[in-house]
Amino acid sequence: MKRVLFSALTALAVSAPAAALAATQGGEHAPLFSTGLLYHAINFAILAGILIFLLRKPVRDFTAGRRDDVRKAVEEAQAARTRAEAALAEYRAKMANVDAELAQLKAEILAAGEREKNQLLDAAKQQADKLIADAKLVGEQEVRRARETLRADMVAMAAELAAQQVAGALSAEDKSKQFGEFVSKLERLS
Repeated sequence: MKRVLFSALTALAVSAPAAALAATQGGEHAPLFSTGLLYHAINFAILAGILIFLLRKPVRDFTAGRRDDVRKAVEEAQAARTRAEAALAEYRAKMANVDAELAQLKAEILAAGEREKNQLLDAAKQQADKLIADAKLVGEQEVRRARETLRADMVAMAAELAAQQVAGALSAEDKSKQFGEFVSKLERLS
């Protein structure tokens, strides 16, 4: 059907100039189709038929390949657009959440700093308490040592003084009695 329509349109297009030429020749009626024109039309139809026959498959392959290339390009463009839209949406979501993320990060850093400060203060307090306890212990030991040294010195002085007094004025019986009292006093001090 397409071939017949194409052939009819071709014949009309070829014969239209001949009709126009006949109309300009001053009223003479020229035949609608002359033999020269007919030969040209047949020659054109044969040439068109041969070209259509020979070029039909390559043209069809070319157009099919071109159509496939265009379809692939459109699909790739759509896929790229989809990826770009997804990336844009992801970046927009990140940008929308950036203030919240910064606030959260700031809060976490402040909380971590506060925890570390409290830990350092607790450690310092424990160390200070330990130093105070150690100082008290050392102080108590020094006081005890000083008392012992003082007692020993007092005992030595008392013994020396007693020995001097006893040697001069006491009898053996008195010396023995005082020595017993002195020992009992020492036992009570210890």
